[in-house]
Amino acid sequence: MFAFYALALVVVFLGTVINIPGSLHINPLLLHFYEPHRVLFLTMLFLVLGAISRIIVMWDKIVWRDATTLAVWGLFGGIFGGYFVGIIPQKIIVAIFFLSGLFYIYKYIKRNEPQHQKQHGAFLSGFITAFFQAFGMSVGVLRQGYLFSKGYDLPTVQATAAIAFITGGLATIVTRMLHEPFFVKDTFSILILFPFMLFTVYIAKRVVYKIPKNIQDKIIIYSLLLSLASAIPYLIA
Repeated sequence: MFAFYALALVVVFLGTVINIPGSLHINPLLLHFYEPHRVLFLTMLFLVLGAISRIIVMWDKIVWRDATTLAVWGLFGGIFGGYFVGIIPQKIIVAIFFLSGLFYIYKYIKRNEPQHQKQHGAFLSGFITAFFQAFGMSVGVLRQGYLFSKGYDLPTVQATAAIAFITGGLATIVTRMLHEPFFVKDTFSILILFPFMLFTVYIAKRVVYKIPKNIQDKIIIYSLLLSLASAIPYLIA
């Protein structure tokens, strides 16, 4: 697990600095140690801890009005997602990892092309985002897009979205624990990362916007391709 811990902290750092999608990297990494349903549970726990770290480090950046609105919708989305994900076959879960990752790469590459800009409302950005994140899909961009459309900078968006993510994420975790068996020792393997995640976010906050854009693009695309490639055996097994 040491290799996972090291790579996970790199994901936390880059997620804070250049906003790479955390779930799309952590899901394939955890597939080397756990079955798909447990991967989704542990990834959600990992991302909740990351969100807590951002809140602690970026507390002064939170816009509470928007955070509260998204959190309320996210609570219900997390509950519904946490219930339904438990009945999805493992193969479909792994396929969702891949399709979500490939779609993210496609949208990222096409992001500079002229297109009709849609204003995502609180329901789509709160409820729907939390619901689909329970399935390991990287749809946090909807929540962030809702906040970016209000003119906030990256640290403000990340801190405010973290409040909503914690609410939806904990709702998913608790819902799944109520009707699915999970070993406590599995959660410990993620919980021990928290102090290191907190320190990593603190360091990352100091270098936001300091990595050249062309290098950011390469990191986001190639790191995601490597993560997805590492999980191919679990898709075809």
